Amino acid sequence: MSLRKYSYYAGFVMFMAVSFLLSAAVPPAECNDGWNSPSIGRQGACSHHGGVNHHTEKYLLAIAIGALSGFAVYALGAFVDRRINPPKGPLSDPFSLGPIEAISHAVKNKLLIEFTYIKPGTPPEIRTLSPQKVEYSPRRGRRAVLCVTGFCHLRKAERTFALSRISNVRLPSPNHSLKR
Repeated sequence: MSLRKYSYYAGFVMFMAVSFLLSAAVPPAECNDGWNSPSIGRQGACSHHGGVNHHTEKYLLAIAIGALSGFAVYALGAFVDRRINPPKGPLSDPFSLGPIEAISHAVKNKLLIEFTYIKPGTPPEIRTLSPQKVEYSPRRGRRAVLCVTGFCHLRKAERTFALSRISNVRLPSPNHSLKR
């Protein structure tokens, strides 16, 4: 079980404990003149003593303080958990980036990329590319499309690929560099 889950339980226990202890410290409702009446809450209670002096706002304050303290314990535990067990994802490993980030990384560092190119009417192909730039390519009468331009090692020529037709972008290995 992760520390985050323990901090959830610890936060809930803190909420309950603080709320209960502060609620217990709030005195019971009494008449406005200070008289403790066992009939508080019934119709006409304390009518001879100036009415009932309710402490409802103090109970709500006790619960709010309990909730804040419980959340603080949970947040602290979650923070410590993130520091001990950092999340795994695209930013933790440069070779498991998203497609645009991987292509930008390859352009900047002059690396090769491999990807699956999906063109309508043809089977998907694995392409190896030495990317040179990522830019919007204008199309006649249509909206511009984000594309990557570079040297395609399969076709042995400069090619432009629409990013919407690219999937499974990967950097083959950290040692591949731009070679033509």
